[in-house]
Amino acid sequence: MNYAAQGILDVIAGMLIGRPQGYSHDERAELYGRLTDLLGRELGRPDLPVVAEMDFGHTGPMFILPYGGRAIVDRKRREVTLPDQAVT
Repeated sequence: MNYAAQGILDVIAGMLIGRPQGYSHDERAELYGRLTDLLGRELGRPDLPVVAEMDFGHTGPMFILPYGGRAIVDRKRREVTLPDQAVT
């Protein structure tokens, strides 16, 4: 809801979500179902690609996802690529 209020959902092409630590398989499935429903019904973005279960955030193993970088999401190959250098 915060992203919608800030206008962020109007300018993004997709959303990457980290895997929540300590959630069961059923709890994660419910969480992602609610998110999909919220994006579609209440926020008007049913078209927004969402990639979940990623290893960043408060989870382990954890990789670093740099702020402000680009990400390429390939739905067919089920891959997320970070094409930019994180540090120059």
